[in-house]
Amino acid sequence: MNMIKRTFAALLSCLTVSVCAAACCITAAAAGETALRGDLNADGYLTAEDASLLAAHLTTSAALRTSAAEAADLNEDGILNAADLSLLKRRILEQPASDHLMKRPLDALSPTMPATGKVRVLMILVSFPDCAHPADVTPEQVQANCFGPADPDSAAFPMESISAYYERASYGRLMLSGDVCACTVKSESQSYIGLSGKFMTEVLKAVDPEIDFTQYDADADGCADAVIAVVPEALGKTDWLPQTGNYAEKVTFDDMRIGSRSYGSCDIRQSPAFNSTWAHELGHAMGLPDYYKYANTESGSFGLNGDAGWELMDDACGDLSAFSKLLLGWFSPSEVQRYTGGTQTFAIPCAQDAPGCVVIQHGNPDDYLSECFVLDYQRPDGNNFASQRLTNAYTLFREGGLRILHGDATICQGRLELELKWNNYGRYYDKTNKSQRVLRLINEAEGGGFFRTGDLISSGISGFHWYDEAGGQTVDPHLTVRVDSITDQLCTVTISES
Repeated sequence: MNMIKRTFAALLSCLTVSVCAAACCITAAAAGETALRGDLNADGYLTAEDASLLAAHLTTSAALRTSAAEAADLNEDGILNAADLSLLKRRILEQPASDHLMKRPLDALSPTMPATGKVRVLMILVSFPDCAHPADVTPEQVQANCFGPADPDSAAFPMESISAYYERASYGRLMLSGDVCACTVKSESQSYIGLSGKFMTEVLKAVDPEIDFTQYDADADGCADAVIAVVPEALGKTDWLPQTGNYAEKVTFDDMRIGSRSYGSCDIRQSPAFNSTWAHELGHAMGLPDYYKYANTESGSFGLNGDAGWELMDDACGDLSAFSKLLLGWFSPSEVQRYTGGTQTFAIPCAQDAPGCVVIQHGNPDDYLSECFVLDYQRPDGNNFASQRLTNAYTLFREGGLRILHGDATICQGRLELELKWNNYGRYYDKTNKSQRVLRLINEAEGGGFFRTGDLISSGISGFHWYDEAGGQTVDPHLTVRVDSITDQLCTVTISES
């Protein structure tokens, strides 16, 4: 039995309970669509937590949601009992190790929106007495645009829907859906400027009679994961720039707290740009920071530049980088290849085909919340496809190639809570943008950020250095990366000490 299976066996042994007499019938009303039988917490995977939920239900009558009750009926006989628990334990132990994703490193920051499994969000189209959304754009239309199925032939691809974008980005590990409703608040728009708590509370109260907020708690923690409030585009970005934060008011809805709240102005008729805006904001709800610069942007506001410098959390278009996907927990441990010293050769799959990357860590090899280099291979298709409707004058990846990202996801105590130490709002961040940043792109100025077959990367390449104590990129990593070959699906590299 391998290490992962031994770990699960130990966990599952703790769940042995007397449930011989415990049984629960599943009525027709409890039936519903389920993507994975046995997945009680709807995170997209079978784990010891699912077995624990079923054991608690059988021994203490702890309530299960309708969808969870159907998922728990492993033998599909309409009754929940010890036989189902036994089957669930067996499935957990027998599933391939690759089915177990790594824990999301950003869980340390307690983001309210899960990054894996089936997640449902609420979007609210908010009008004011002095400014309303176009009357001919309905919530049903917006829902179809934002949360519809994938359509590679759509003129809006790859932002044909937020759901489709994230399904591709996560390799099917985040299955996002959403509902859209509309309301009109009581006061004119000016009265809410600078008062996000007042604004969101009134919006939530306006839709409360028609909305069951328990539908939006994918991880069953008593908190609605993410709510988006979209105000009319006519209000402009000066006072209504899209932004995301936690809902801090002590008001509950259907006995649920509200987690992440996003709000802002956006053109509801421009579907690709609309979707890219809120896809970016949902990235924040899952814990990711902005990678672009907030201050001293005379050299450009983008954090990652050059041909290779496209990323959802920087430009609001392009795929998420392997660094972001690593922090979100979208890889299994076997999909993250780690350089451990000496000379090693790695085959990196193209990010548009399959999950995978190479990580070179500076410090604790078991801690992704630290300084590291992340190597990923990008191709100009999939979520990197250059939709003219989305990018206008910009050109996304023209050829693709190997990227080396310099990340530093160190966490510290912020002014109010734990935060990424080098995020743009952080108290340690150098607003000249010249020292530590959460993410940089190596060789973006001189080489555009891409490396191709035959390239050698060492300390002579701009940015291929660790940070020194003052935050400068000066410390020689004493490594050489050689790009051995690049095919349509794989980039092969050899890393050696120098």
